[in-house]
Amino acid sequence: MSSTQQQEQQDEKASAGIALCTSTVAPILGDDVDGKVQKREPRAAKFKRTTKPKPEKRLKRHRTSPPSHIRDRIARSMTQRMFLIQKGEVEVKDIPGDGGIPALKCKGCTFSILGSTGNCYDVKIQRLPHCTCPDHAKGNLCKHILFVLLKVMQIPPDSPLIYQSAWLSTELEEMFATMEQRFSRVRGDSSVIANEKVQKAYLKMQKGESFDDNPSEEESSKQKAVGVNDDCPICFDPLLEGTTQNAAENTLSFCRVQCGANFHKACIKAWLSQHRTNPTCPLCRQPWDDGSTSKTCSNTEEGYANLGTLQGQAKRRDTSSYYSSSYYKRSRFY
Repeated sequence: MSSTQQQEQQDEKASAGIALCTSTVAPILGDDVDGKVQKREPRAAKFKRTTKPKPEKRLKRHRTSPPSHIRDRIARSMTQRMFLIQKGEVEVKDIPGDGGIPALKCKGCTFSILGSTGNCYDVKIQRLPHCTCPDHAKGNLCKHILFVLLKVMQIPPDSPLIYQSAWLSTELEEMFATMEQRFSRVRGDSSVIANEKVQKAYLKMQKGESFDDNPSEEESSKQKAVGVNDDCPICFDPLLEGTTQNAAENTLSFCRVQCGANFHKACIKAWLSQHRTNPTCPLCRQPWDDGSTSKTCSNTEEGYANLGTLQGQAKRRDTSSYYSSSYYKRSRFY
């Protein structure tokens, strides 16, 4: 066989191989087969993607445990004498959606609080709690907010909601539901609710009306009747020794804040001289008032209305539960 014939056979085999490859690959690559272009079918989608709504964002960092400064304020809110003057209505506020976050309905409520020194503050329980006191103005979760949570709304002390600086709308729903269930028993608790004199004075103050700062004898605690055999609780001598019952008014003094107990004026004067900082009644331990000071609604240097005298509160702050290396720093705490 000549070289020319061998070359022709090789060319024929090569042509046959190319034709075979073309017939096999053409449907896959979309080449022309029998004059038609084969088009690839698009793949069917396995699932349809849907955009999920983003969860609500907390306005401040979530705390997993209370830091030491909040633990201190929790202790103060449980031990210091603070009172609820007024509770507002629970309001629902519409929060528009933003950035994939759906629109929200958030509850909120305003509480008027009588602080430990008699100052009046407004506490708002909402997504971002607020109080008008100086401590909260410094960025702290103040004891007045904690007082509302623990004693007014009756949130369990071990709940993580207590030490959060911001709440979600679902958490607020839970908190107000707890308050609705338990607030009925708070209404009659004199250790939580301010007395009637404070509530009336606060309402008149809100309306801009004047009110009688000096309560009548009927509004103040009544003096207990003095019996012949009654003794002075301080010296244990008879109250009427050497005097008639009519003349006892000049020699006796009584607690005008709560218990109405009688004492010798000389005895109670000696007692008060030993307790000059925060004078209290020897029996009921309420702040002492002998009628010599007028019960006025005063404004403090910081601009707060003060109704502490109507509740029997001392204006001097009790700093026994504050820790600091110096009295100057301690006296600035709230």
